[in-house]
Amino acid sequence: MSTLGGILVGSYIPLMNTSVKLGLLVLWMTADSVVSIILTIEWPYYSNSIYSISPWPLDQEVLTAALMFLVMTTFFIIALSENTKIVNFQAFIVST
Repeated sequence: MSTLGGILVGSYIPLMNTSVKLGLLVLWMTADSVVSIILTIEWPYYSNSIYSISPWPLDQEVLTAALMFLVMTTFFIIALSENTKIVNFQAFIVST
């Protein structure tokens, strides 16, 4: 069912205006950041210490959280740079 929902939302994306697209990206990043924080603090209810069916050890959760945060930040910077009117935005990102 969630796959069908994803397909329907994805097919609507070309019809959305830029502010709705960026708003959905921010919501997605917020949810991803929450999961990243949960993985970073190694919350036991989200790990294999309680759910033994998880094949990943606890030490991989911190690496996964860092990579999730890095990838989502990269997506956000790309989305902002493509949808902003600031001409030197990319130069600003590189210089900081």
